[in-house]
Amino acid sequence: MDFFRRTFNNIKLRLHISKVFQEASKYPVVLSPECLELAESYPAIVAAVIGDSLGKSSTLHVYGYLLLLEKLVNSCSSAFHSAMAQNCALQENLVLLATGRADGAERRRSRHLARLTLLEYSRMFADVPELRSLATLATAAEQRTGRHLLRAIVLENKSVRIIEPRPQDIVVFSPTESTAGSAVQTELPAVWPCSICTSMNRRSDESCLACGATRNKEDGALSFLKKSALSSGMGDHVGTCTESKSNAEMAGPAADG
Repeated sequence: MDFFRRTFNNIKLRLHISKVFQEASKYPVVLSPECLELAESYPAIVAAVIGDSLGKSSTLHVYGYLLLLEKLVNSCSSAFHSAMAQNCALQENLVLLATGRADGAERRRSRHLARLTLLEYSRMFADVPELRSLATLATAAEQRTGRHLLRAIVLENKSVRIIEPRPQDIVVFSPTESTAGSAVQTELPAVWPCSICTSMNRRSDESCLACGATRNKEDGALSFLKKSALSSGMGDHVGTCTESKSNAEMAGPAADG
């Protein structure tokens, strides 16, 4: 019978504490004498209530509970600190608030305060062995995000402003080289090669200046065609056609002889 009575009284007390701290977490957050008295008398229950509220409350109430927890840590005795160090749910919710995504101004404000809280705990409880779990919460948050907590807080204060491009920001590029799809020049080259000695002659010459061979009217056209084909990736095909034509011309006199 005593067990049921104690259980009923504990549930009733927890509901009362939850109601009191829920009212105290509303803006503006004020630490009432009743909240302070409950935290000193029942530190474990108060720490459990705040820990659960940090993970289940709305965004606005989460920020209020963080402010309330900050006031309790600064005002209560070491008994409340020990209750916080033994409450794993409270510690986990603090780390989640400091490392989670923040969509919206309210969530960003709560995350910012949670990060500041973890940094304050790492400094405040560093020399107390019994409160080591609170001092290492900042390190746990850094291990999850891979970034230093202090640097993350500094970057939160950075603002990015997008402006329209100015005329001096626009750089105009003027290409001087022709692309692969550009049109091929149609004018003939200024020189033509001799089909006998392969010497280069001027376009106005009708005979080779080196060997005296008469100019073949197709020499200039073939040279121009081969040059154009090389620029378009068809040089091997034109070279094969030219070689076949030369072999045919050399085979013709041999057959006549």
